[in-house]
Amino acid sequence: MATRAKTWGLLLLLAAPACREDPSESTPADDSTTGSATGSDEATEAPPSGPPLPPRPQAQSCRFDGWAPGLLPPLSFDPTDVPSVPGARALAAGLAGTVLVGTDDGRLVVLDPTDALEPMAELRPADGNRITGLALASTAGLDAVFVRSETDAPARTRITRFTLTDPHGLDPASALEVIAIDHDGPDVRRGAGLLVTEGLLWIPLGDDREGDDVGPADDPHLRAGNLLRLDVSTLAVPHGYDLPPDNPLAGEGGVAAETWAFGLRDPAGCVHDSTHDRIWCADVGADVSEVSLVPAAAFLGWPRLEGNDCQVFGGCDNLDSQLPQATHRHADGDCGPAFPAPAEDMDPELDGALVYADRCSGKLLAARPAQGGKKSTRAVVGQLDPAPAALASDPSGGIWAIDADGRLGRLVVERPPGEFPTVLSASGCFAGGGVTSPAPDLVPYTLNAPLWTDGSHKQRHLVLPPGTRIAVQDDGSLRFPVGTTILKTFSYALDPFAPDVLTPVETRVMIRRSWAWEFHGYAWNEDGTEAELLDGGQSRIMLTSLEGAPTVVDHTFPSRDECGYCHGTGDVRALGPRLDQLDRWVDYDGVLASQLDALADIDLFEGPLPAPPPIADYTDPEAPLEDRARAYLHANCGHCHRPGGWTPPALDMDMRWTTPTAQTRLCGVAPQYSSTFDADHRVAPGAPQDSLIWLRLSTRGPWQMPPVATSVPDPHAWVVHEWIDDLELCPEQ
Repeated sequence: MATRAKTWGLLLLLAAPACREDPSESTPADDSTTGSATGSDEATEAPPSGPPLPPRPQAQSCRFDGWAPGLLPPLSFDPTDVPSVPGARALAAGLAGTVLVGTDDGRLVVLDPTDALEPMAELRPADGNRITGLALASTAGLDAVFVRSETDAPARTRITRFTLTDPHGLDPASALEVIAIDHDGPDVRRGAGLLVTEGLLWIPLGDDREGDDVGPADDPHLRAGNLLRLDVSTLAVPHGYDLPPDNPLAGEGGVAAETWAFGLRDPAGCVHDSTHDRIWCADVGADVSEVSLVPAAAFLGWPRLEGNDCQVFGGCDNLDSQLPQATHRHADGDCGPAFPAPAEDMDPELDGALVYADRCSGKLLAARPAQGGKKSTRAVVGQLDPAPAALASDPSGGIWAIDADGRLGRLVVERPPGEFPTVLSASGCFAGGGVTSPAPDLVPYTLNAPLWTDGSHKQRHLVLPPGTRIAVQDDGSLRFPVGTTILKTFSYALDPFAPDVLTPVETRVMIRRSWAWEFHGYAWNEDGTEAELLDGGQSRIMLTSLEGAPTVVDHTFPSRDECGYCHGTGDVRALGPRLDQLDRWVDYDGVLASQLDALADIDLFEGPLPAPPPIADYTDPEAPLEDRARAYLHANCGHCHRPGGWTPPALDMDMRWTTPTAQTRLCGVAPQYSSTFDADHRVAPGAPQDSLIWLRLSTRGPWQMPPVATSVPDPHAWVVHEWIDDLELCPEQ
């Protein structure tokens, strides 16, 4: 419960001097709401009879049970009863249902979940050299295991083939070195993983650099940063591999003839999707990791690209590179993928997908290319604790996983029970399907500084499972309990001559799972009586009223992937509801009250509330100009332009409200990337037309800001123009 003690009658008396003469000024024009929390400061003259919000009901009416069609299904870890393998690093599905494990100290063991008497056997004792890749194959008439190991003195990667005598046996005398690759030092990026397909050995290599240094990964004539492809089908003597004649540079000879693809930084592993006959690689980036399909001669981008982000001044428009299927930004405890695995014979929605896990946070992710009428998609599908060290496909179907504690288990699909509502009326969130009749467990809220969305009017609601509360961080961010649902409905005046008559167009739904937020969009019909679940992004061109004038807007219905661009994949990226955004006066059907107090009175928060400074209302002419401009930039830019945001990590602007202006890297800083605008600074004091920030806010097109989900400039953005024009000097740090 908040410590803001009061009585409602006294609150009204104290609040009255703070009320503005024009009640409409308390809520920005694009954020007007309907329902119990109107955002107006106009209070009733009669004293209130009780708290402005009713108590939270004991039963939940608004529900999104089950699993949405088309959404990649959630995965969980089902451990086996076999002993753990300390230091496990590499994994491969073995013969007759066994699993091979390689360790940090060079130990090679076999696990057999079907053998109750001897579930673990040692194939090779530790030799002190870490095993970073395993692959099983039948080559030269032998059942063999290829072992990738790393030595530090000298700094070398060695691939060795051993003969397997049976599922539990290995012939140490059969060791045959396939290839040895020397490195520039023990701490350079060497890559990891091995892959064997029909007598071909694939070896992904790092760029042979450490720290922030970048190596020659964009040169296919050098091994560093390349995916090598060797023919080991007739291997009989050390280093006696052949060069496949269909390698892209086979005719050039030398190490270039070993290259299949190039442009890797620090690959965690490459795998073969046998069902679709394609190669995937997972590459650990400096700030953004990626998973990619790898055709012959593909340039995978590094060091010119990291993920989809250009690292070259002047742009990458003419760069012939293979863009990744999915990117994975290092934020919220992430640091890059462990060895991945294709999902085969697990679930129809996972068909053709690659499953990978972050080796630090334990997030499980999946990426599926467009195929068979299904759209390309990617999603966080679970989270393991501790994080997986490696995954491996089982030839009989499914995926094995071994975690950082050495526990072996399977990844299993675990959809929640129930049927997901494909029409919004089936959710029970709005009585009769209309947005003007929210269910009793929908808690309305408004924001001090909302995001601009082409003048749409927004209703925002929270639904918490009964008996749960929101945890509040010291900085004012909120951590919502599992099962929380956040709904935001966008409505427009579709008759420009009746600007007060609003029709709902879209309701966006965010659901808090234990591992991440999940996103859904519902599109309303023309009458505003029903909304259907969308399976992808789309847009709708409409005539509406904006600032009293008829205006054509193109409303964006984002796909689930596009929602994740701004919200991220972490567990605290509900962008609007923060204490500093919620700290405002609200008119609850004639009762003026502090919104935070009203929410606290219905037991919405855990513990006392900290008191971070509220974000300014950027439409309030009485607020300081800099505060208004910074609030606008926070609401419209700060969700991406922040550490861990969607923008390239090298783009060093930080537009969050909590960042002092002198530390935002805005004022007096030259743009990092070229654009169509002739501006020498991000913010030039006294010169809005020489300020890239203003030029991008005030235009629409390829260089607009925000870059998505808005088709007309925001008239409220003028506050940024006024702030820049008023600046005499840049603030000192």
